[in-house]
Amino acid sequence: MKLRECRSNDCLQGRIHGGLLRSGNPSWRSRLGYNGRSVRNGRADMNQNLYTVLASGFPKSDKAPCLMLADGRIWTYGDLERASGRMANLIVSLGVKPGDRVAAQVEKTPEALVLYLAAIRAGMVFLPLNPAYQRHELEYFLKDAQPGLFVC
Repeated sequence: MKLRECRSNDCLQGRIHGGLLRSGNPSWRSRLGYNGRSVRNGRADMNQNLYTVLASGFPKSDKAPCLMLADGRIWTYGDLERASGRMANLIVSLGVKPGDRVAAQVEKTPEALVLYLAAIRAGMVFLPLNPAYQRHELEYFLKDAQPGLFVC
């Protein structure tokens, strides 16, 4: 299996656009019930996409701050939703399908969070790999997991 590399900077700068997983679609909000949780007939809906379940806990205003970084930058929930939508579109355009694994050996950054949200938003399984792994350890995990995409 040949792995493809995604450079998150391309996604975050808005170079990837598409309609498949467009962010800002409020249709999921209509399924929200008491306490902002995804419910059906008074029970949590376990068939919902994990992103939908997480997003149901986002504040109503997409301008609400989500990440406040040491350098003074602020990411809002709207920023995360738009960036993860763009990145999810990129991942899908690379041929990665729902249920496939997206392996990532990246530092803990806002962009890594966007990658995680994008993967689960598109129905993929996110596999974080420690950036300190040696080559032989990385080869073991990639051979075992057989990801459809490896981001490093």
